Amino acid sequence: MAVVYPHEIVPIPLEEWPAVMVVGQTLERMTRDDVEATGTHWLCTYRIRVYVWARGEGFAHTDRVRKRITLAAREVLMQLRKVTGRAQLDDSSLGESYSDLDVDQADATVGGAYLEFLLVVQEVLGTVPTKGVVQTPVIDTASLPPHPAL
Repeated sequence: MAVVYPHEIVPIPLEEWPAVMVVGQTLERMTRDDVEATGTHWLCTYRIRVYVWARGEGFAHTDRVRKRITLAAREVLMQLRKVTGRAQLDDSSLGESYSDLDVDQADATVGGAYLEFLLVVQEVLGTVPTKGVVQTPVIDTASLPPHPAL
């Protein structure tokens, strides 16, 4: 069972391996979708990474654990193509990468992987209700003393 974080965490506490982290990378683009009286609808495309970290005894064990967790995360993403009513995973953007395996200071083998994809989210920027009318103030500058630098 992996610990899942909605953000990146470094270092990972020893008792929380393996770990999965869902991290927003960038806002790739914003496209105006619709304008209504209640606000402007935007399609915002975010690049997201799901990091998988595994730690175990030996290269084969650690590699197997990270591949299984990465596969499980990929399958969840593919089944949840429509994440919510306002978000859509761009499945053609889904990619997967693996790090080299390494040995940490405690002689355990550590390895990582990540899934990267684009998530298109419909966001609404609401209109600000009118609170009143601003009138241009009249200032009598003739009665002010001259500026000393002039």
